[in-house]
Amino acid sequence: TRGNGGGYGGEDQWKTACFRGLALAEIAEFQFRTRPWTWIEFRNVSLRPGRHTDVAVHDDLEENRAAEARVVLPEADRRPVILDLASGQLVAMPRVGPEPQKIQEVLRKRGKGDIVYDVDLGDRSLIFLRDAVSEQVQEDTGEPGVKGHLVGANLPEVLTVTTAEGRRYEVTILSADEEGCTLKYSLVALDKGAGGGALAEPTTADVKPSDSGLVARLANGVTITLLAYSQLGEKGLEWWTPQGERTTIPGVYEADVEGHGSVLALRIEPEPEYVLARYYQPPDVGRDLKIWRMDGSNTWLVALGQERNYVNVEVYARVKDPPAVHSVSVKQKDDQGVIQIGAYGSRITELKAIDSDTSRVGMSSMAGGPRVAAVLDTSDRVHPVRYVQTIPLPAGEQGTQELRRYEADVPLDDLAGIAIEGIAARGGSVKFRNILLTGGQPAQIRIEIAPEGAPMWFGSDLSSALTDLGDALSTYAGSHASWYPPDESTLHTLCSDQLWRCLQGHVVYLVAGKTSAVPAQTALAYVKTLLPFGFGTYVLYSYGNVKFEVPSKLKELGIPAGGTSGRVGGTLEFRVAAKWGNLDSAAIERYQLALVNSNNPPGADFAWFPSRVSTTGSSEVSVQEHGGATYVLLWNKLPHVIL
Repeated sequence: TRGNGGGYGGEDQWKTACFRGLALAEIAEFQFRTRPWTWIEFRNVSLRPGRHTDVAVHDDLEENRAAEARVVLPEADRRPVILDLASGQLVAMPRVGPEPQKIQEVLRKRGKGDIVYDVDLGDRSLIFLRDAVSEQVQEDTGEPGVKGHLVGANLPEVLTVTTAEGRRYEVTILSADEEGCTLKYSLVALDKGAGGGALAEPTTADVKPSDSGLVARLANGVTITLLAYSQLGEKGLEWWTPQGERTTIPGVYEADVEGHGSVLALRIEPEPEYVLARYYQPPDVGRDLKIWRMDGSNTWLVALGQERNYVNVEVYARVKDPPAVHSVSVKQKDDQGVIQIGAYGSRITELKAIDSDTSRVGMSSMAGGPRVAAVLDTSDRVHPVRYVQTIPLPAGEQGTQELRRYEADVPLDDLAGIAIEGIAARGGSVKFRNILLTGGQPAQIRIEIAPEGAPMWFGSDLSSALTDLGDALSTYAGSHASWYPPDESTLHTLCSDQLWRCLQGHVVYLVAGKTSAVPAQTALAYVKTLLPFGFGTYVLYSYGNVKFEVPSKLKELGIPAGGTSGRVGGTLEFRVAAKWGNLDSAAIERYQLALVNSNNPPGADFAWFPSRVSTTGSSEVSVQEHGGATYVLLWNKLPHVIL
């Protein structure tokens, strides 16, 4: 036996074993034996003799307590696998015959495997193995120590399951059929110990809940609440609200904040993609502050670095919108012929005629930035583009830059707009001025919210996700007599968790159970979430290529073009636009807030629709700019149709 001795700290480990005198044809199976291990963390340990603190004990799964996992558990006769709740893996059923007791014995030795899904004569059941139990599961299976749960007709159902290791999970049955059962589950959080991190939990009447803070609603829809500030002294860790009242921040201990000076506690909702905190003092004094999120919560802590009486703090929070396609007009060119796309460097820098019928479009951005998906002519028709090349540019303040060139069969004089596909990241900031850090005294804190600026555009992963899906489908077909995966549960097993989440939210799979012996131009899957914008979407073809196809091509493929039929021929649909004068102030505020939050009020008469570069509106019609795109408030029922 020889090997590299790796396997720790992320290094790959390899070993080679030689079994002399044993032919390969005589080997029935390989067995791998593992031994589980867990990190244990002791938090808030006092290093002063005689001083007692609330010591909290956490294992290395604590950071995943609030996380939810979703899995499709195949029916056992179709695919003999068992769900292991701790790892989220589908582990193979032991090959020891049909006797349940032998299966139980092997699973106990493995230390993995908790739930099996079985369908028998139409009865759908979850079978609990390896000593997993549930208060709601009492159905006798006829086997000693094995209980089952008969899945009812009214889903979802929620079970609380305790594994052999003593971990408790909340398991939700979302759906169940002859093929498989879809489950959502999460680890039930353990008791985090005494709140507030003080030497003992405060019990005096002057302690207030920690939600009595100052609220700032940013222009990008993020809400930042200043909950409290800390003081660490002889009495231990104390928290005070901006109103000068005692409070608690559960889960924060003396050891967490010692050495950071005073600490601010903020609540930030929804979860931001990026956060920055900064101390400032007019006219020109300022520095970045350390800010971090408490595990599994929406509470953030800001370390001020030193004790002081007053402080000004600015907080910047950025959120990312779902992938979208929006258009920019060529009329937006500045004096240098450049069209800015949001903030931080994405821009159209080239608009040139290749010949009388062909135009070139060049976009400069950070590496991995947004893409040119299509172009529009002066008649508002959508045309495809051809990717030509990528040219590296000198690195700028935002990092590596590149120029990507595309060509379109549209004369330059007829070019009206450019469709950009990507993700808009919208930033917002608030200044909390004059925060008083002296406990027991109220402060006159001034809140200054910055107006919404242009978004920063990133590239999406939709095209690469389809490419990865194509690789997975090709691999599967190569080992299954040229047949594609028959259903989503099988497809799930071929994908990483990240890829599967993307596919579930964005992609339509077209060839379930079909043969791969099809023409090269056969569509295997497409992205559905880009269709409402009306410019087209990404399509995966059977030869593995991914292309952004415009509505006219989607029609040829039999894929619903979405968005706006009538732009490339066929029936003409139209919707009635809302007028601000016909809406009361509460409705206007509700619709405007919905646009900021990138959604629409459920069941509302009107909804926001992305508009085109040629869309214009009167002062009465509700047209608004948001996230670098233009939206119109239109009738949200079935559209009127002109044949």
